[in-house]
Formats: sequence, C-alpha cells, structure tokens
Amino acid sequence: MLKKCVALLCLTMLPVSLMAWGAQGHRVVGKIAENHLSKKAKDQVAQLLGAERLPLVTIWADEVRYSPSTLPLPLALY
Repeated sequence: MLKKCVALLCLTMLPVSLMAWGAQGHRVVGKIAENHLSKKAKDQVAQLLGAERLPLVTIWADEVRYSPSTLPLPLALY
C-alpha cells in the first residue's frame, strides 16, 4: 500500500507537459479507434473526412488551438 501511495505521489509531481498525449499519442488513439469501427461507421467517417484518415486528423484541434489565425476559439476546444 505504501509503495502505491509513493508511486502516485511521484506521478503527481511530474510536469504537466510530460503527461500530455502529444501528436503521436493522439494518432495512436485515432488508429485504435479506427480499428474498432464497424463497417457502417468507417463508411460514415470516410464520407466526413474524404481522403484523410482518422489517425491523421486527431491532432487538428491541437494544431488550430495555437494558430494565431484561429484565435479566439470557443472555450469548448480547450
């Protein structure tokens, strides 16, 4: 029990930036999600995204969040 508490305490002390997903993490989650879609869902996603694939568009919100041309964005995107 003590070891678990110490490990949890150490994790909470890490900088927030180390806990972020980052682009690679978002792409991995997108690929996993894409692999679990039904045929119908895959077709609907393809219709929405066109030539793009789900793992490649998962970082879109992060990219536009820091783009000066898109500021100010609604708080829901943060």
